[in-house]
Amino acid sequence: MTPSYTSFGAMKLKRLFLKRTRLHRLCPRLPRFLTNNRFPGVIGSIHTLDLMLAPVSQEGLDHYLSVGQSAMNNVEATLAACRLGWADIHTCLDLPCGHGRVLRWLQSKLDPAGISACEIDRQAADFCAAEFGVKALYSSDDPRQIKFPNRYDLIWLGSLFSHLGPDTSFALFARFVDALNPGGLMVFTTQGESCFVNPGLAGYSKRFPAIEAQLRESYARYGYCHTPYKPGGYYGMAIYSEDYIKNTMAERFPGQVRLARFAARGWDNHQDVWSFQKT
Repeated sequence: MTPSYTSFGAMKLKRLFLKRTRLHRLCPRLPRFLTNNRFPGVIGSIHTLDLMLAPVSQEGLDHYLSVGQSAMNNVEATLAACRLGWADIHTCLDLPCGHGRVLRWLQSKLDPAGISACEIDRQAADFCAAEFGVKALYSSDDPRQIKFPNRYDLIWLGSLFSHLGPDTSFALFARFVDALNPGGLMVFTTQGESCFVNPGLAGYSKRFPAIEAQLRESYARYGYCHTPYKPGGYYGMAIYSEDYIKNTMAERFPGQVRLARFAARGWDNHQDVWSFQKT
């Protein structure tokens, strides 16, 4: 059974309504029929303002689900590479969790009470807590200021470092390594050189193609390039080479973590997937 046009049409109308009336700020107080959307074959409901579901169509839903499944495939491949199983994972951090594109899969394998869903968008974290029974953890404008209440056996970081420059990224890596239990796994994604072409710089910002030569020069010279979406900001688009991540992780965390797995374009045939295990 597939979702009907009526289901998608209702979600489009609700999204438009919430956007135009700015009621998205009041989502926690709104009735569930406005915010929660159920589709056959989907674990839990999808929030009306989950912008990872785009377009709101059968095609968009298929891609939404495949991205979540791809994340799970990478986590399971990491577990296998480390000779571990889901039974060895008791605590898990998903950051950024959004409205649960990957989280809905994680909580199907793990005890939701052991999962922390972390987001700068508090209503998104609250939605995940209410919908999936996980713990909401609020991020901040400076993710280095996050206080982690637990130590984790698994940390999933999907499309976080694809937006951050190296200074912020490796300051965060230090926090995550510290937050891992011994033997714990940190699985994260980055954008590689292929992203210059697929999806192409125009897919990130209309102004990026004009500085493509500058970005490619930085990538060739340093092994990475990063440019913020807004001048003076830190959040934007970042591309890292395989050698840069490997070498910098080895330099920054000698004897603390080991590379367990690397998959070029392993997440959704787009982002590179890295798996490090705390020693």
